[in-house]
Amino acid sequence: VSYGVTGPTCVDMLGDLTSNDIAGKYIGRQPCCHLIAAGVNDPWVDGVDGATTHTRYKAIFDSLASTNPNDYRVAVTVPQRGDTGTYPTAQVTAAINDANTLIRANWQSYAHELVDVVAGDARWLDPTSALYDSSPSPGVHFSTAGNDAYASAIDITAILARAQAHVSRIWLAS
Repeated sequence: VSYGVTGPTCVDMLGDLTSNDIAGKYIGRQPCCHLIAAGVNDPWVDGVDGATTHTRYKAIFDSLASTNPNDYRVAVTVPQRGDTGTYPTAQVTAAINDANTLIRANWQSYAHELVDVVAGDARWLDPTSALYDSSPSPGVHFSTAGNDAYASAIDITAILARAQAHVSRIWLAS
């Protein structure tokens, strides 16, 4: 069973990991597999650059590693996000591209595995593609096709098999 944390930014997600019911229900029960798909909102909501987005993203992993060093951690690259009028598309696009470059270059220092969902599929780089909804906020949320493509890119069965090889067992909450 999976459990997600949502939040406008990585900072919000990190706060949720350490302060609400997630910590009691999921964090601290060993071993676990954490798949971290975050960072898309940091440039858009806070207007931060790719380096800051990556630093915030990495902080989530650092927190998980300090709490449970034996847990299996998976980094996921960040898909693009369309312009909603808050920040210019070029600024957000550049920040996400830079964050992905840093994730690809550094994931081995904080995760056991990288799932590069955006590599090799230019549709993830174009918020006007069929992977994104055209309404109510064009290019912001995944369409049904986008959700399907994202799920296909993240082969959870294979990830859990590798996680089981990493730890003696995986505790899954129900």
